Amino acid sequence: MLYIQRQKNTIESQAEEFWDWCINVRNYTNATMVHYKEDIQLFIRSGISNDGKKITNQQIDQFMSLLKTGKLTGMVNVGVSINSRVKTIKSFLRWLRDEKEEKIKCKLHAITRMEEADPRRKSFSRDEIERVIQLATLKEKLMVLIMFDSGARISELQKLHTSQIVKYGDTVAFNIIGKKRKRGFLHLTEATSKLLWQYLTKYGITGYIFTSKRSYGQPYRVTSLRRILGSLFSRAGVEDFNPHDLRRSFAVDVYNTSNYDIYLTSKLLRHSDIRTTQIYLTGLDNSISERYQAIKKPLTF
Repeated sequence: MLYIQRQKNTIESQAEEFWDWCINVRNYTNATMVHYKEDIQLFIRSGISNDGKKITNQQIDQFMSLLKTGKLTGMVNVGVSINSRVKTIKSFLRWLRDEKEEKIKCKLHAITRMEEADPRRKSFSRDEIERVIQLATLKEKLMVLIMFDSGARISELQKLHTSQIVKYGDTVAFNIIGKKRKRGFLHLTEATSKLLWQYLTKYGITGYIFTSKRSYGQPYRVTSLRRILGSLFSRAGVEDFNPHDLRRSFAVDVYNTSNYDIYLTSKLLRHSDIRTTQIYLTGLDNSISERYQAIKKPLTF
């Protein structure tokens, strides 16, 4: 059978040249490039334009609308996420204009920002997590438990590999390079560690932990992981799920079960600034009165 290789359209060739420039000229990190590539590939898949030079402000607005409704990613995107993706597209168009000296149609200064809501403060209790995983497949269950056990980010979950596993008796941890290229550990409970070994054995996995049947051993895209987890939580009645909710759930759970040890919570979240941890715990001050009554013993007189 004769296979004809599909010819890349203009914007795909432009994007590849832009990525090479980001790596070789601007020295962007791998983490940054993952986001840049994902954002631009998402725009390309939308089919809005096949030439970066011809992208208009109206098409940028159309892209933002598709993100907002979830038609591109399978889940509704909030303002801060949409603005981040559009910022990448602006960088791409600015490169075309300034570095390639191309005449672009889009007026970069006229691109409007999506209104950003207050930071999300949603978290799940242990009972809620248990109800969700009762509806999950083995793979979905392991995804949720790793994130709830360790506070892993969705991007860190995507890159988990068997080579990162470190054994601690009956438990394991993943030795990872996380956000801002910081090395750290994702610790798992004994129950989740056993589930991990069961999963690895059942599917004969020796590379990336979470792969699709069509990816030839490569990990799921972050957007695919979001879609899988979003579908699971939707089946459990949660319609506005965001993977970062599991990281905050981890923070709240550790804080409450460690006798309100914010330093331990910050350490396990791998935060370099404890003020970031305090943001995760915003809204928990309603327990201060109960905590006071528990620790402050009255005088006898």
